[in-house]
Amino acid sequence: MTRLGHVGFFGWGNYGDELMYQTWISAFGDEFTHERVHDVLVRPYFSRPAEEIAADVDAVVIGGGDLIHPDAISTLYWNRAWLTRPVIVAGVGVALERTRRRGDVPGRLRTFLQHENVHFVGTRDQGSTHWLRDTAGLSREIETGADPGFAAALPPAGHPGRDTVGVVFRKVPTDQDLSTLDRLLRLMEPRGFRVEVLVLAVEHDQALERRALEDVGVPPEIIRTESSIDALTAALGGYRSLLTAKFHGAVMAARYGVPALSLRMTHKVRALSIALGDPWLAREPHLMDDTALATALERRSSSPLLHTLEETATHHMNRAVSATRRVAERKIP
Repeated sequence: MTRLGHVGFFGWGNYGDELMYQTWISAFGDEFTHERVHDVLVRPYFSRPAEEIAADVDAVVIGGGDLIHPDAISTLYWNRAWLTRPVIVAGVGVALERTRRRGDVPGRLRTFLQHENVHFVGTRDQGSTHWLRDTAGLSREIETGADPGFAAALPPAGHPGRDTVGVVFRKVPTDQDLSTLDRLLRLMEPRGFRVEVLVLAVEHDQALERRALEDVGVPPEIIRTESSIDALTAALGGYRSLLTAKFHGAVMAARYGVPALSLRMTHKVRALSIALGDPWLAREPHLMDDTALATALERRSSSPLLHTLEETATHHMNRAVSATRRVAERKIP
């Protein structure tokens, strides 16, 4: 069997990243084995030299997620040891909301991505492709797809009740997040809606995020956790509406037809709003009056562009799988 080493923010338990890892495993099928290249969740991420890890796999798959940081080069994501094997980069994004820049980053990424052992480069959105071309100066072909979450399997929607508004925070809730939660409880409960805070993470990150919620005084009775990525996905599908500070909460809500608002405005949220044709997604709840917020949460969500995004994401992943299969079959020593 072909041995794949996966590079990404995998293993910590963040929903979007674990969803993508699960989606890769499904896309590659039974002819491949899969392992994360790192075995430690803190720097330096490896318990043995990265060169030894690379030698144990037939190909390295990097992505997806915000793995390109304009202000840093990760020794996990862009380790030059991976270039000793065939490398496939797919579904990655540039963290354009980072305001800091470091002058050496574009050139170092360009050197990595134009290496002869990198056989496929694909991004999740046009903004990331433009950055690689215009800022990093990449001259090779770049395939622009859609976020890998649009290619993930959809379990049947859960049943927290279609009268439930879900809320997803990111790591530690901000004061603004907590103010929005208090406002939701005041606004939506008299309208017959429950409000539930979903910890959109498993394992390591779930424990940290739940503790953070309790530390800032979120009532334990409205906090919900689940033990698997599929269960979290199903929970998202069961809500009447969703407010989320995590990008993949909005992605998967859209796929279930659950109207969503973003609590954390980033370039990828704005791009998702445009891609879905849903301007509400790019409107910040704290800037809405009560009438507008209630209208946004009670609206119906059905994007005619959703099917195109799902097809694009699936095609992108299939292209990456095909490229991986071609180079792995050469059995490069």
